[in-house]
Amino acid sequence: MKKSIFKSWYMITTVSIALVFFVGFILTSFGNIDRWFADVMGEWIKNDFMKFWVVFYNEMGFTALFLVCSISFVVLIESFFIRYKENKKIYNFIYVGHVLTFAFFLNYNLNRLIGVINENTGWGPGIDVEYLTDNTFKIISRISIFIIEASLLISFILLMRLKISKSSILLENRVWILAISSILFGIISFFSINYLLKQTFGRPYYLNVKFERYIGKVHLDETGFAVDIDLTPEVKKLEPQHPDLKQQILQSYNESNYWTQADGYYKWYEVNGNWFQNLQYWTNLRWLTWWIKFDHEYKQPLCWLNQDFPSGHTVSGFTGIYYALFANALIKDERKRKITTNTLFSIWLFSEILMVNLLVVARTHYISDTWFSFAYCTFALIVSLKISNVTSSKIVLKKRNKKREDNFFEIIDNKIFIFFQEDNKIFVSNFKSKKWEKKVDKYLGIEQIEKLKVINQSQQSE
Repeated sequence: MKKSIFKSWYMITTVSIALVFFVGFILTSFGNIDRWFADVMGEWIKNDFMKFWVVFYNEMGFTALFLVCSISFVVLIESFFIRYKENKKIYNFIYVGHVLTFAFFLNYNLNRLIGVINENTGWGPGIDVEYLTDNTFKIISRISIFIIEASLLISFILLMRLKISKSSILLENRVWILAISSILFGIISFFSINYLLKQTFGRPYYLNVKFERYIGKVHLDETGFAVDIDLTPEVKKLEPQHPDLKQQILQSYNESNYWTQADGYYKWYEVNGNWFQNLQYWTNLRWLTWWIKFDHEYKQPLCWLNQDFPSGHTVSGFTGIYYALFANALIKDERKRKITTNTLFSIWLFSEILMVNLLVVARTHYISDTWFSFAYCTFALIVSLKISNVTSSKIVLKKRNKKREDNFFEIIDNKIFIFFQEDNKIFVSNFKSKKWEKKVDKYLGIEQIEKLKVINQSQQSE
């Protein structure tokens, strides 16, 4: 990874789009912008061609993040091999590492592939409730995505093992820092969005807000229990293959609190229900909230489990930008590097913009969900790149200093930068800090520190 990455045209393009989306996201806080997009785009999914691509991108959103993380682990394994290849025992570690990485990939993806056979998303096996269709599109999508992603991962492992590992480019261009960054990005984004923001707001799907419009008009008895439903033409298409469809829908409506009529439309910043009381329903939080006395009469808000805002699928799709970043760092020939990087970035950007819009077409997200998520991901990308580079480089600089390998310093505006590669100068301290000597001591030898003292004294005398 080179610092010039932040000034590259593709990074500037991504940041520019993110800024536009963020402004758009802020504007959705006012008026009915969110609902207008949802009303218009929600009609497009009635076309089967559009519905297939909605399902395909939805399924890809469950796996894209794991593919990038798997590729990153391969990069880390091969970087470790190059660093310690003098040790013959490392060879065993390399192949064990690749096998475990691929096994992790297979375990996750095969479970999804096999699980689709008896998967019940709320209205019984064989029905994809989110998109009001059967599982045909889902099965085709999962098989296609598995073949594509498995082929990509195997090809990358072979490329790394048979070709790239024979050069020193992984270390010279610090590709391993990019790999650490992608894993850090995945951890930060996945947990902050899925375990914090989504559960904070519990925003209902547009599909549930407009339950009557897209699924059917429900008839309730005097106790509020759903006893019948007039299905929409879109849902009626499922009846010939699923004779008990109405019964399944009514049962889900009465019992699941997932596929039911939402109690209203919520803007992105509005919390569905009582935030404090909702803590008792947060995933994996009981170990932290066991001592809190919740109101036992409080019921989970309608459709709280939809957790519409923000969009996790947008995050997963966003990780595809790392393919362009890896290509830019791995390809030596300048012409091939530019062509490959630009091509991969263009494919990713087109695909991610599709993801951002198709999730709204799907009626399971508002435009505010996806716009915010894209902007958030861009911020998380920059943060993860900077943290990974600075932290990793400091560790390497410390180790080099302990081994008495030469590190260098440069003074820029009273700031001390340490480096061993010219294109990766790391800020450590400035002369204004009283502890600058202690901070610098970890990275430089005694003679270099003495030179810094002389420079400092001369600057103070001026």
